Amino acid sequence: MAYVPVKVRLQRQLLDMLTILKEQDGEPMQFNVLAAKVGFSIIQTAELMDLWQSSEKIGFDMATKSIWYKHDLRIRGKEDIVRHLQSTIHVGATDVKELKETYPPAVEAILELEKAGEVLVIRGKDGNPRLVYYNSLNLKKPEDGDETPRYPSSAEFQPYWKKVVVPQDSDILVELGAAGLTTAETGPKITATARPQAKKKAGRRIKITNTHLDPDIDLTKDWAGGGGGLMKK
Repeated sequence: MAYVPVKVRLQRQLLDMLTILKEQDGEPMQFNVLAAKVGFSIIQTAELMDLWQSSEKIGFDMATKSIWYKHDLRIRGKEDIVRHLQSTIHVGATDVKELKETYPPAVEAILELEKAGEVLVIRGKDGNPRLVYYNSLNLKKPEDGDETPRYPSSAEFQPYWKKVVVPQDSDILVELGAAGLTTAETGPKITATARPQAKKKAGRRIKITNTHLDPDIDLTKDWAGGGGGLMKK
């Protein structure tokens, strides 16, 4: 049997404990019941006890010998989701993953709440809910024949809102053209142009001379080679 370092073994045991405790939906378990499920005593060594007692995800009561998983949220149904979102409306959106951690069917509940107009949902690239907000305006679509305004407002404001005429797209383009403006879609496209490269200057020919030699001798041209030394070509 391969040797397993003590730290690795303890981490595996802690992970097994967390997996079982999370399935209990926050309900306490007796030490011996958990031990029977994970296959080892959770109080067998001081090292293991120190590990799970210091975990932020585990709650325990040594007097009653009970242990439980500490969820960040306690969600049991749609009503709990709505109450949580209402309490955090000024904080921002709630990650759907957090809701699923404590309430696995959270996505189905969120979709039902969205359809009822009680929550607003931001989806990821896969189309699944990623973030959820409480819909403080309760934007329920009115049923057929129901004159209830979709966006509640004062009775004084509603007549002005209804008088606003939204122009057609073609009219908008005409008005923009008259003002010398264009939309982002119809505006001229800006394409990058390659910068002209500077031409390389031809290397200047250097005349190599020696002050001890005849000034008319150019070593780059007048060297005849061989063993006879310098000689005029």
